[in-house]
Amino acid sequence: MTPMHPELAAGRWFGFSLTEQLAHVGSEVERTIRWRGKGQADRSRLAFKHALELLDLTIADAKNRRRLRELTRLREALADYFWFDNDYGSSDQAWQRYFRAFTHAAAIARGRRGIRHEGRAAGIHPPPPRRSARPAPAFRLTVAAPPRHAPLHSIPRVASRPSGRDPGTPSAARL
Repeated sequence: MTPMHPELAAGRWFGFSLTEQLAHVGSEVERTIRWRGKGQADRSRLAFKHALELLDLTIADAKNRRRLRELTRLREALADYFWFDNDYGSSDQAWQRYFRAFTHAAAIARGRRGIRHEGRAAGIHPPPPRRSARPAPAFRLTVAAPPRHAPLHSIPRVASRPSGRDPGTPSAARL
């Protein structure tokens, strides 16, 4: 089968970190969800095939060997949601939340502040406006720390042993 991403399959994909790889898979999953929402089943299916190919390349990457179980379960859950009966009970929002974390982490690793928001068309709301710096409060509330150990007078006394028994001999109840 001819790969849909020949330049990535040729080795470029293996230069990306796992976070970046899953962020790219997530963008294809986002496209799948958007096309399905618009009623374009053919384009949705094609975007999902792209996502599976990228995920298969991620699974084949030698540096991801320790994550093989998680990656194969991810592939299984994606296929279940988009192609089969959704036995795992996934939703569009759950997949968007899952992959948005990787997109955000990859953007930070590349030196960006975070995800660029595309607005309502992408199903993502823009971030709230930044607040101006607040002045420091004029007072500071302090709470006294509890004592590290209880004072000696609050420790209950232990009943002394009967005087007729030697403390080194075992009691009859233990035998």
